[in-house]
Amino acid sequence: MTILQREMSERSKAIQRMGNMMSAGMLDITPENESMIQNGIAAMISANEEAEKLQAETFRKMPWLKISAEKSA
Repeated sequence: MTILQREMSERSKAIQRMGNMMSAGMLDITPENESMIQNGIAAMISANEEAEKLQAETFRKMPWLKISAEKSA
């Protein structure tokens, strides 16, 4: 697993935890913090999308790295 894959995984877990907390009523969403929560989730999703593009480009340029990452996963 590459560093980018680990980072994407951690952001995905954070997004899922926030969603689970919201659906369980454990995260109090008020008009004051709603925008901040939405911006945080959107930023994490955007970062994951950019990391996926960067990783795909890197794997395209260096196929041996993809094989190595798959072996270590």
